[in-house]
Amino acid sequence: MTTTRAAIRAAIRAALGYGSASCWAMMAATGAVAQDGTGAANSEPSAAAAQNKTPTTDAQNGDSLAEVVVSGIRSSITTARAIKRNSLGIVDAIAPEDIGKLPDTNLAESLQRITGVSIDRSGGEGAFITVRGFGPEFNTVLVNGRQIATPTDPSQASGRAFSFDTLASELVSGVEVYKSSTARLQSGGVGSTVNIKTARPFDYPGFKFSGSVDENYEKNSSKSAPEASFLVSDTFADGQFGALLSGSYQRRKDRLNQAQTDGWIVNGGTPASAINGGAGVAKTASNPQGNLFVPQNFDNKVTFEDRERIGGTLVLQYRPSDNLTLTSDTLYSRFTNTTDARSFGHWFTPSNLSNVVTDANGTATDLTQGVGMASDFHDKKFDKKTDLVASGLNANWNISDRVNLSLDGSYSSAKEDPNGGAESELALLGYSGQTIRYQSDGSILPYTSGFVVPASGPNAGVAGGTHPLFEHVMLYRGYGVEDKVGQLHADFTYKGDSPTEGLANLRWGGFFSRDKKDTSLYSNDGGTGCATCGYNNPAPSSVPIGVFNAGSDFLSGVSGSNRLTTQWLTFNGQQLFNAITNEQGVTTPGFTFAPPRVNNSVVIERVFGGYLDAEFAGSLAGKRFTSVVGVRVENTVADISGLATQFVALTKLANDATQYGVSTSGTTTVSGSTHYTDILPTMSFRWDLTDAFIARFAASETMTRPTLEQLSPVTTLVTLRPGNFAAASGNPDLKPFRSNNLDLSLEYYYGQSNYVSLGFFYKNVSNFIVLNQTTGPVNNASKAPLIDPGTGLPAQFTVTAPQNGPSAVVTGEEAAIQHSFGETGFGVQLNGTLATSDKKLNPADLSNKFALTGLSNSANAVVFYDKHSFEARAAVNWRDTFLQYLSPPPLNGAGQAVTQVRSRYQLDASATYHISKNFAVFAEGANLTNTPVLKYAYYQNQFLYAEDSGLRIKLGFRAGF
Repeated sequence: MTTTRAAIRAAIRAALGYGSASCWAMMAATGAVAQDGTGAANSEPSAAAAQNKTPTTDAQNGDSLAEVVVSGIRSSITTARAIKRNSLGIVDAIAPEDIGKLPDTNLAESLQRITGVSIDRSGGEGAFITVRGFGPEFNTVLVNGRQIATPTDPSQASGRAFSFDTLASELVSGVEVYKSSTARLQSGGVGSTVNIKTARPFDYPGFKFSGSVDENYEKNSSKSAPEASFLVSDTFADGQFGALLSGSYQRRKDRLNQAQTDGWIVNGGTPASAINGGAGVAKTASNPQGNLFVPQNFDNKVTFEDRERIGGTLVLQYRPSDNLTLTSDTLYSRFTNTTDARSFGHWFTPSNLSNVVTDANGTATDLTQGVGMASDFHDKKFDKKTDLVASGLNANWNISDRVNLSLDGSYSSAKEDPNGGAESELALLGYSGQTIRYQSDGSILPYTSGFVVPASGPNAGVAGGTHPLFEHVMLYRGYGVEDKVGQLHADFTYKGDSPTEGLANLRWGGFFSRDKKDTSLYSNDGGTGCATCGYNNPAPSSVPIGVFNAGSDFLSGVSGSNRLTTQWLTFNGQQLFNAITNEQGVTTPGFTFAPPRVNNSVVIERVFGGYLDAEFAGSLAGKRFTSVVGVRVENTVADISGLATQFVALTKLANDATQYGVSTSGTTTVSGSTHYTDILPTMSFRWDLTDAFIARFAASETMTRPTLEQLSPVTTLVTLRPGNFAAASGNPDLKPFRSNNLDLSLEYYYGQSNYVSLGFFYKNVSNFIVLNQTTGPVNNASKAPLIDPGTGLPAQFTVTAPQNGPSAVVTGEEAAIQHSFGETGFGVQLNGTLATSDKKLNPADLSNKFALTGLSNSANAVVFYDKHSFEARAAVNWRDTFLQYLSPPPLNGAGQAVTQVRSRYQLDASATYHISKNFAVFAEGANLTNTPVLKYAYYQNQFLYAEDSGLRIKLGFRAGF
């Protein structure tokens, strides 16, 4: 892997060097070409409008343009190039290959082909994007220029993050990624602003129909599921009326093969006499503090998912005159993920460990636990059901030849259903009295031994064999999210006397936004969830105990998989919940595992804003230039309230020394507020050095608001294990991230669809929000400290809360080449990003509270063929190792502090054969090399996670008229 990474990095640097040399050489070669005098378009073309009509020759060559109907890959890359070239700032785009057909079946996976864009996956699908090292919460995602509600909950990502897996790609007609800001763009995107476009009937004059049906096959599950989409559009009354209806249905029945460790405990209280033969942890150059890192657990798991998306759009347009266009549009999307996970594993307690062996970094590579150790068998669910409705009304009015007014109002609502609080479910049976050994060597996967695995008999080779099982933890948890966003825009444009001299355009406008997000957490953890803890009660006889077989190829692509146990005892979780409820009801009438709402937060955020920008054009050193100077002012007011649980006391649990319970006395409401004003200047400069060579420079100030859940003033108890007490709280006084940005881009355009670009960027971001930790008591409902049942003294909690902290500087280089080889039909797209920061993780320094998450190098390589009736594409995406999550090292050892993701590449491919002008068959493959996702903690041998999502194959039929 190291060799591969070095080779790819070298290739990126070579591309950067080649791009720079090529740009300057091409500039010299074309310097004598006369300017065409027309300049760049002042508005950016719609991908949907441009895709069907593509010039046969390029404008910079001065030739007349003949329009021909072009679709497929050539149409997509040509249209995307036109958007990039004609923009005034640093912009990249994705254009459809045909109506209702993006290059990838997943919207996020199409975005990752853009230079500097990386993605995080869920179940093998792209879900969240990172742009130039800034994660999902730093990127403003708009739909048709509007912010829309998002049902994302804190267990998935920040509440401001847009989850792209909730929106079907067939509903999208194009995407633009603004890497530099202008005053007209809505604030919030330190990383970027992403505008997703849906189709309009006036984009397709006359009658248009596009539809597809296909079958999606998952190799891991050996199951297939249908998918279908359609788009129908028509214009009437000589083009005065237009209507467009689109719909999409997608389903996947996948299987995820997984192994995981839920965290590494740091200095958790293991006696020195049990470490390295009594020598303790040595202080070394790589571990100067003498820290001990111990795995919290190790589980084998298989998750079955049934993913279903239903979505559609309805757009009505009316043009009563040439000067006025009215548009009404509605988007609907429902995403449901029904899961069932079967797992087996062991949980370690640092104070009970023996025979601990560490490496030079203080990482436990060998350990044994006998006291308080059990074998656990789980049935889990991580279900998700979201609904999104977004509607808008727009009036675009040319008041005069020079003045245009656009009025836009929108409202969107998104919900995540907590399923009665049972969105996440854990049913556990097991048995105690085990002595388990954990070992880790040069392989990625560690392994455990010592548990019952009979060599013969009815359950030979099965973990647990025929050993009787006993009841343990029975947890329900779930987030309920409701987000409502309403916005009003008024935008004016004044055209100057000439688009090529002096004031070309003057734009100004006002903006109002109201976002109300209600996030509730339901959980019986600390309550009835541990009513059966202690392995005291035998598993109900009414619940059958079976055997789960993960298969001989379980995680076979990950080193060390040959040592894993692939068969273990299993049961039906819902049957177990029902049976134990009936048992408990005998002695406790009305007993229920149904989780109460333990806390919720409601944030009402109102933003008032206005902007002004002026576009100037002229000549500098005899070469055309366009410059836009502007400022955006926004005032943000947020009111926050939260429903907090009133804790009474920590309680001991019968025969269970691994954790405590907590008694409560209802809830109370706490509240807070915050407000701030931002003045955000922007400037961009475009210089047409030749007809083909463009230089751009941009400078701006941008901001990203704190995530809504970070503002919550509610304190939540996270861990209640003896010696390991942890709590978390929000902070309503948080201020936004603020960034000073510089961009430089050099671009050379040649031929019909070719270009070479080289870019540099600089971001200096202040007010980063870090998770600060303190140690102290948490008060009960009577304002007195909660008492530790084990010591009789006030329990000392590690309390984690966000606060504004340091600044960070991010710099990077981007290079891209797109080239079609004449009339052969073949072409390539290559791009790469090298990004670095002055704030990096130092695993040897546990006092390090801050490092930039998401930052990584990345690269893409696409080879395509598009000629006559056949088109095909193979695409490789690579992302280097990156830090995904960071919180301060737990002061008492509880919880996970660091998650890092190993470098990874993915190979996808597609092919389409056009039977005729109107009909085509296609095949698509995703993750063809079945590359796993691998994660680790501070050091690479601190295993956290391995996931094999398998390859996916799609076969289908497409029609268009």
